[in-house]
Amino acid sequence: MVRRVPTGAAEAPRLIQSLKGYDIVFYKGVYYGLPQSLGPVRLDSHEARRLPGVIDGTTPESVRDAIVAQL
Repeated sequence: MVRRVPTGAAEAPRLIQSLKGYDIVFYKGVYYGLPQSLGPVRLDSHEARRLPGVIDGTTPESVRDAIVAQL
């Protein structure tokens, strides 16, 4: 079932999977690999992509592949 979000409502980050010390999160059309060691990350900030170890991609598979390649 797909939940419809009212127009103008803020989109919340959605956890897709945890993998080898990373959380893969979907937010506003982008998949992020966030090191769990960073703690909470504000994805609405442009600075989030510059944090150490953060990976972004257009698919969850591309983020998973990048996480595995780093290990």
